[in-house]
Amino acid sequence: MSEPTLSKVVRALFDNTVAFLAGSDHPPTCMTLAGAMGCSPDAAPAKEIMTDMRRQNDQAMKERFLLARKAGESPKDLNVDDFTRFVSATLAGLSIPAANGATKAELKRTSQMALGFLGY
Repeated sequence: MSEPTLSKVVRALFDNTVAFLAGSDHPPTCMTLAGAMGCSPDAAPAKEIMTDMRRQNDQAMKERFLLARKAGESPKDLNVDDFTRFVSATLAGLSIPAANGATKAELKRTSQMALGFLGY
């Protein structure tokens, strides 16, 4: 979030997500996503913690996207809530091919395609 421009922030979000998902020191997926989706009713407290973590991440992105809009880096009519949800969902979606065995190079190409759709 500390990158100086919106373009660099969005690229860093994708690059860091790919690096995390392709890392060999943990399972190839996102715990806050995969762990929360498979929780039983007895694990509701864990699900709530993971949901809160995702909401905090989304809030941090939203705040940074708002700063970028105020700086004139994005259209004034950009719905920041929708943009945040879109970026968040796309980043989370990268965990699916990662869990299915996609390589770092494959994840990188997928993220580059998403960045292209976003105009970055």
